[in-house]
Amino acid sequence: SSGAVPAIRRGGGILSSQAADNLFWFSRYGERAEMTVRIIRSLLGSSIEVDSGTGQNSAAMDRLVSILVQWGAVPAEDAKLPITQLCGRAFAEKKMVGGVSALIGSMRGIGRSLRDRFTNDFWRTANRPVPIVDSNHAESMLKSANMLIERFSALSGLAAENMVRGPGWRFFDMGRRVERALNTCRIARRLTDGPEDRDSLGALLDLTDSQIVYRSRYLSGPMRDPVLDLVLLDPNNTRSLVYQLMAIEELIGLLPALTEDEIPERPLREARSILRPLESLTIDQIAGDELQEIETRLLGLSDAISERYFLQYEKSDRAERDNFLA
Repeated sequence: SSGAVPAIRRGGGILSSQAADNLFWFSRYGERAEMTVRIIRSLLGSSIEVDSGTGQNSAAMDRLVSILVQWGAVPAEDAKLPITQLCGRAFAEKKMVGGVSALIGSMRGIGRSLRDRFTNDFWRTANRPVPIVDSNHAESMLKSANMLIERFSALSGLAAENMVRGPGWRFFDMGRRVERALNTCRIARRLTDGPEDRDSLGALLDLTDSQIVYRSRYLSGPMRDPVLDLVLLDPNNTRSLVYQLMAIEELIGLLPALTEDEIPERPLREARSILRPLESLTIDQIAGDELQEIETRLLGLSDAISERYFLQYEKSDRAERDNFLA
């Protein structure tokens, strides 16, 4: 009867392959957008400080600009623009897939198909457009960058507190961890390429939200080995590469297997094959070539997740996204 009490259940219901796919990519786009905004904020803050006689040197700023170019946030021909104009372009860019507006637009587009899986507060926050920026005023753009980073932090908090720890959340969090691991490899490799540069190392700490913990551990300024150990190998740093891989391994391990033979499936094997060597290395054994190899293997892990859990008629579209988001 209509008044019958339903049987108690604690599962999250059926999660379709399409929904899992969308949750995975929603968080990947969000993570890339947040890191792009963090790079823009670092550039804008430095440009303001340079005018007053402080701030990062040109080598550090050039490396940050090269990341924006490589990620498709700005075209290569704009790399020599004044910093404020370049950051304004990266903010407003919609045609190039790496622009902040384009990334947030993609995230919002995917999010509409997930509306029934998000709380009202989460979707209201996620669906806000990019703030209008004035590319002639660095202070105004810096304010907008801070506003966006606060928005992404709010989304992380809402997801952490309001999403049931079922398969949907696992794919949502897995996407964020995969993208954060890739981003960490990319910026660490680019910002430590060449002679040791304290400004570049300081930027790496800022971009990975590791500045405070570094200062609490070391009395010296940023130095290569302690910075990279914190950003890459420290399992207790929630922003480190190893932490992302530990989380990915745990998330995949909680997903159902196709068979009952208890033989790990390819996604779990791929995650473990990246993580285990890192757990036994010291930072002096890691250089740019190793980080490049880890990036490549992370892309293979993303492919393995896609092939195992997502609808394969969209494989070509997802491959294109993955290549961009690398």
